[in-house]
Amino acid sequence: MPGRDFLQRSASDPEHIREACDRARRIVLCMTDQHIGNFVVSTPAIKALQRGFGVRADVVDAVDVVDVIVARGFVPLARRLLDPATIIAHDMPKSFLGDAAGLFRTRRKTRRKYDLLIGFSGGIRGSTLALLSGVRTTIGLDRYRRSGLYTLRIRDEQSAPALGRYAQFGVCVGAAEPIIEPFTPLKGDASAIKEALLAAGVDPDEPLTIIHPGAGKTHRRWPVERFALIADHVIEKHAHTVGVLTAPGEESASDDLLGAMHSASRARRLALPLGMLMPLFDHARALVCNESGPMHLAAMTRCAIVALFGPTDPNRWSPIRKGPDVVVLRAGDRTDAIQVETVIEVVDQTLAPLSIGAGSSTIGLDLDQCPDR
Repeated sequence: MPGRDFLQRSASDPEHIREACDRARRIVLCMTDQHIGNFVVSTPAIKALQRGFGVRADVVDAVDVVDVIVARGFVPLARRLLDPATIIAHDMPKSFLGDAAGLFRTRRKTRRKYDLLIGFSGGIRGSTLALLSGVRTTIGLDRYRRSGLYTLRIRDEQSAPALGRYAQFGVCVGAAEPIIEPFTPLKGDASAIKEALLAAGVDPDEPLTIIHPGAGKTHRRWPVERFALIADHVIEKHAHTVGVLTAPGEESASDDLLGAMHSASRARRLALPLGMLMPLFDHARALVCNESGPMHLAAMTRCAIVALFGPTDPNRWSPIRKGPDVVVLRAGDRTDAIQVETVIEVVDQTLAPLSIGAGSSTIGLDLDQCPDR
């Protein structure tokens, strides 16, 4: 039986990688990871490659095409987070046969169209997509599983933070650094978010704090009844309306939060499409949340963030936006070890005119001082 290193090969000479990129004229950047956080954190590095390659009609040797393949559900995010480009939606079904069919359809779209594919997605599916794409030259990180399926491999020397790992693709265009820019709403975003808030019973002219009690995994979730205490405090002390962000499958958690509140009349459940979350966060004053995909989206806007971390390493997965209004709280590996009083104190400081600290903060808490509530 093949071992874990089956089809894994060593890194390629960086000069060979740059030469291949210099020769390419029709390029596709592939990021089909279906985790919101991974996708969002990769976009500054993808944007750096978009600009590094460039598309200039007035230069004979310029690149002709730089397209992007993303998971279908993330197309609305790609249109907001990346420079204008042709976005190719990939379905990435869960079944093996469905996945094979999806890869074949993508191959039909890309075959003979591109001469270079750069795969930002890790794991077996990303490298297999590169193999089946029909593109002659493909590039990925050398530590991804089945990395030998790429024709050229970038040495993966960075384990943290996550942005740094994607930044390694900068070698393709002369060590370009990731580009992090302020979120710019699309035309129509302002009116669309106003209509969505009104439909949910929220006055868009009132200050709004978002509470998101969900997370992809149960062990990353702070208890819902504690989020309810934070929501009551934000309403009663700061006179904010509270929007309880509700992703598909999180309806029961939102209902439990609202049911545990004393001031639920000033709170509303917000179930918005993924593409409207960035306009929502750009409109809101603050987000209080677990470590989750929405946290990473909020970090691309001007929204203040108070994020509660458990076992996830904040050195690797903290919000990529740095500043006095971005605070990470952590108490060892247990999210539920964070005290309500601690979160209230940080929320008060974050919503005050003068935010805490001179930069983004990660506050480590002594477990002995953080009993369960």
